[in-house]
Amino acid sequence: TRVTVTVAGGGGGGRADAAACAAASAAVRGALEGRAELGGAFTLHVTTPGVGAALASPAAFAAFKGFVVRVRRAAAPPVVGRLGDVGDRALVLFVRGRRTAVPRDRVLDVALCIADEIARMPPT
Repeated sequence: TRVTVTVAGGGGGGRADAAACAAASAAVRGALEGRAELGGAFTLHVTTPGVGAALASPAAFAAFKGFVVRVRRAAAPPVVGRLGDVGDRALVLFVRGRRTAVPRDRVLDVALCIADEIARMPPT
């Protein structure tokens, strides 16, 4: 059985580091060892959100503020920019150095960008 845990970041919007992953690994391993429903053996994989991972929780948005993201919008083409503040009504992106507010009710999903999307962005 494979168990995957994604560690999004520490309190206060910090990014997950090796210590956070190690702590999560120890906690999850302790909770799972000896569980009959796992059939004895299991493989535990602890990771951080990767490229293309959807951001959904307030902690994930805080952890990746300043990162380049792709926002898929309802009835509009996707937009790529650096993630700024995220509020209840809108999320802020910086696209080509300009502040752009995207209404939350128009956002389908937000994901970290891949390298070629980042390479196409002009410097800010």
